[in-house]
Amino acid sequence: MIALQTTPATSRAKRILVVDDNLDAAIMLGLLLRQLGYVVITTDSGPKAIHGGAEPAARCDPAGP
Repeated sequence: MIALQTTPATSRAKRILVVDDNLDAAIMLGLLLRQLGYVVITTDSGPKAIHGGAEPAARCDPAGP
């Protein structure tokens, strides 16, 4: 699952929260997104993402139900 959230208009950086139960996959995707200029946070579970205060604007889970 990937959650996207833009920062306020005063900043052009975009923050992305990458959540995947396969932490290695989340880390690799995070590395790629950082190379593209995003600010990335990675975690390996939905509850950790929710308790971290993330408010996703969009979600993507190609392997999900």
